[in-house]
Amino acid sequence: MRNNNNNNNFNFNDIKNMMPKDNHTYFFIIISVILLILIILIIRNFLKVKELRQKYIKNVFFREMDNLDNKPFDVSDSSGEFDICIGGKTRTSDGIPNTNLNISSKYLLMFWVKLDSEKIHDYMDNNKNSSVDLVSFTNGNQVYPKYQMNILNNEMSIFVGDKLISNVYNLPYDEWFCISSYITDDHMDLYIDGKLVKIIEYNYINSIFNDFKMKIGPYPGYIAYLQVNNLRDEDNSYFNPSNIYEEYLVYKELIKRYVDNQYYKNYKITEIVNKNHSNTGYNSGRAPPLNEPKENVCKSV
Repeated sequence: MRNNNNNNNFNFNDIKNMMPKDNHTYFFIIISVILLILIILIIRNFLKVKELRQKYIKNVFFREMDNLDNKPFDVSDSSGEFDICIGGKTRTSDGIPNTNLNISSKYLLMFWVKLDSEKIHDYMDNNKNSSVDLVSFTNGNQVYPKYQMNILNNEMSIFVGDKLISNVYNLPYDEWFCISSYITDDHMDLYIDGKLVKIIEYNYINSIFNDFKMKIGPYPGYIAYLQVNNLRDEDNSYFNPSNIYEEYLVYKELIKRYVDNQYYKNYKITEIVNKNHSNTGYNSGRAPPLNEPKENVCKSV
């Protein structure tokens, strides 16, 4: 029995003592090399996982409608400044800095808009210009698009820099609709309510400006679930019409839940249960996001 116990208690020192003294140096060299390889593999695996997570980040802003008791974000203030939740903190700003957007040369932009006919009436009483910006960029308009709405003609114009590149007609009033764009350095795929309506080509862009903000409005209405998703070269084929439509359905359901709940409240019907936000869509089945969308939820919202 003693011999068995001794046989089961070998350690590195036992192995070392069994080796000739001249080979001790080689033993430590081998062990050091093995440990170094293990450390390199661990670091490499960590960086690879982080890179995979980074591909599928969903950075979502204007998530007030997650809470059924909140109101959607009103962007009709003509001052152009608003209180926005960024990184879990509420701040007053005239836009979202790129330090929080992390936009690169290829990205997906998706946001929901509701044009309020009563607010349009008030707006036109005080303004002669019927063209309003939905989403635009400062210091980067020569690279990134601007979405401008003519609220009288019911027409949306899309600019790259100062150049008008396309128009979209017959967008609804008093209803939520979704605008999605997969944007590259030489073309844009434009989606309305999850469906591809246009592929817009423009001159090749060879400059990226990091010091800019994404401006929201002002326009007579509301915005919800604005998200920015950055892409690398190997992801070019991933944001296809099927995947973008799937993502659209995720937020369509959230907005429908909110709108239905408002209807029930107005007509004194039992309210819908306030379920947690679902982080599904094109991220489902992929590596978990590095930063959950809840990062842009503030206690004051």
